[in-house]
Amino acid sequence: MKGYVQPGISVTLPAPYPVSSGSGLQVGALFGIALHDAIQGEDTETLMTGVVDLTKVPSQAWAIGDRIYWDNTAKRATTVGTDKLLIGVALRAVGNMKIVLTPDVNFRRIEAVAQTLGEVRVRTALSRAINHTGRKALTAVRRALVAQTSIPRPVVVAGVTPRPASPENLNYAIVASGRQLPLKLFRPKQTASGVTARVWGGQQDFRSAFIVASLGSHVFRRIGRPRLPITKLYGPSLADELVKDQSRAAFERVVQDLEPRVMHEMKRLLP
Repeated sequence: MKGYVQPGISVTLPAPYPVSSGSGLQVGALFGIALHDAIQGEDTETLMTGVVDLTKVPSQAWAIGDRIYWDNTAKRATTVGTDKLLIGVALRAVGNMKIVLTPDVNFRRIEAVAQTLGEVRVRTALSRAINHTGRKALTAVRRALVAQTSIPRPVVVAGVTPRPASPENLNYAIVASGRQLPLKLFRPKQTASGVTARVWGGQQDFRSAFIVASLGSHVFRRIGRPRLPITKLYGPSLADELVKDQSRAAFERVVQDLEPRVMHEMKRLLP
């Protein structure tokens, strides 16, 4: 076709600031993803179309179809569009996930004790029981997530945190945050057919993938037949994994201990 130059999947742009592979960059009204590390002013092969993971505002939860904008000051994606460049839409929900332990007990069994204690002391006993059971659930969930995802335990401990109960708020929440973790964390090894890594509880094969030592030893795969562009490969997300499979089952097993613990804490407060 007359005037045709190229498909435009990736183009060369001058880096407006230092960038690393996989990070966003904005040049005027153009936005793309750097396909390699570059210093400011250096020509950078830039992905202009495709589906990618970007650093987001940590406090935001995204729903499928939300408009996503680029904050060129903070260098991250956001759903707040004021004075920012529209760069695409969210293709999956992203944000913190939590499971909550509440005092779902049979109050008929504790009615007599509760009447003796009064409301203030009952709420104190309930919060103690919920926190005791919640701590047990937190330990069980973290252990289950390590087995379920193969995410290293220190990463699980840092990423799965508690929100304890109080007499005023009788809920104990276990919150998991974070995006999908790079496949690099799962001991990848190059093979003749691609890359193998221990992830999601077992050894998984990623055909046609390759490890690039010069890009932090991350795992990549080509998008299409040409040499470029390439995309970084990821494993599980704690936020996604918290509410399913072994993690959910571990939580549901432990919460069965709540009712006897409530009675125990109430008897401790009896005169």
